[in-house]
Amino acid sequence: MSAILTCSVEGCDLKNRSLGLCENHYYRNRRYGDPLGGSHTIYKPEGVICEHEECTNPIYSKGFCIAHYTRLRRHGSSGGGTTSKGAPLQWIEEHSSHHGADCLTWPYAKAKGYGILTINGRMRVASNYMCEVVHGAPPTPRHECAHSCGKGNLGCTNPDHLRWATRSENLLERRDHSSVALGSGCINSKLKEHQVIAIRSLQGKERSDDIAERFGVSRALIYRIWNREMWTHI
Repeated sequence: MSAILTCSVEGCDLKNRSLGLCENHYYRNRRYGDPLGGSHTIYKPEGVICEHEECTNPIYSKGFCIAHYTRLRRHGSSGGGTTSKGAPLQWIEEHSSHHGADCLTWPYAKAKGYGILTINGRMRVASNYMCEVVHGAPPTPRHECAHSCGKGNLGCTNPDHLRWATRSENLLERRDHSSVALGSGCINSKLKEHQVIAIRSLQGKERSDDIAERFGVSRALIYRIWNREMWTHI
């Protein structure tokens, strides 16, 4: 039978509660930064505090507290998040003339794999901004940045891989890269391509309620198909 660990504070024989301290000394340490109370000296039991320099918070995962662990996951370093102001924008300016077949990966912050940066207080997708710098503003508000490499979600910002495309063009290109399922290829799709074509042909000829009942879908879906908010690839 394993021995019961006791508090690491000298002279205390109470059962260990956490961080090598009994319940009384543990709460004193949380409140005062010292298990004996009142002192500002931080108690630092070996092996249970964050490995980051000068950090005294308890370990959350992989040897780091929750704050430094989050930085490690997000930036690849526990000291991440210290990018100098303006560095991402400068990086885009320096690489706007880049040419090459390989992807040019965004080295700063990302969201869902896409590079992001802040310009004039507004968050922008890095590849979108790179496309704007290289190719000018999008032709219409409906145009979006398309990646010929299919790796926008992996942070690619290579100017040679970027162009403005309509939503349907972009979806078709993504389908070619097998990055998205379209139409009847979607697991939750209730319609086939020929049914969607038939629904569009009935616009203005029959009531949306009647069409929805015939095809076993909602009236809202009928309107989205008519307005080309869904099934835009056909």
